[in-house]
Amino acid sequence: DRGVPAGSSKKRVGPSKATTKKLADNVRTEAVAVLDKFGAIPYHPEKEDKRSALDNDQAAEVTAILTKLDELADGTSLVTTEIEDLRVRALLLLGRANEARKLADDLAVARPLPFNKALLGVALYASRRNEEALKIFQDLLRGTRTDTKMPEVHYYAANCLFQLGREEEAFQEWSAYLAIVEGQPTPKWREPFVARAKVQLGR
Repeated sequence: DRGVPAGSSKKRVGPSKATTKKLADNVRTEAVAVLDKFGAIPYHPEKEDKRSALDNDQAAEVTAILTKLDELADGTSLVTTEIEDLRVRALLLLGRANEARKLADDLAVARPLPFNKALLGVALYASRRNEEALKIFQDLLRGTRTDTKMPEVHYYAANCLFQLGREEEAFQEWSAYLAIVEGQPTPKWREPFVARAKVQLGR
């Protein structure tokens, strides 16, 4: 009378866990190869900065990857947290901030890792929710190794501060960002971050 008890031995419907994991691993490998061209934490362009937008070929490539990720996520709930960070990154690159924010919020709750929190911060910033985004970035900057592992957190903290009218603090964060990244090789995906920070600092 109470329905199917917990731990029921009923036959599992759909692909096996092993098959699902293999599918997720394969798609993740393919997706990372594409998305890493644009950095682990994607650049969100300001309105006046059009040169950082994806070109048509890049947008098509990211869209194709997102389609594969969505199909896998829709097909089973077992891989959601395994691929959700990639879906968030793809959505941010394609300018779909509100969708990215919803996924990132769920991911940060399910797996509150620093990287997942950083993605949520970017999604909030891209959705113009600067105060919420700033809180996440500042919390991350209190942690260890954020400077070296995710220096872009400084950049986004600066942007949030600037948008909130806290210019002196913003200048400090942009300066901190450049102090970290200018002493190392600059991959192509980081160039817009550096260029924008320099513009804001009048350099």
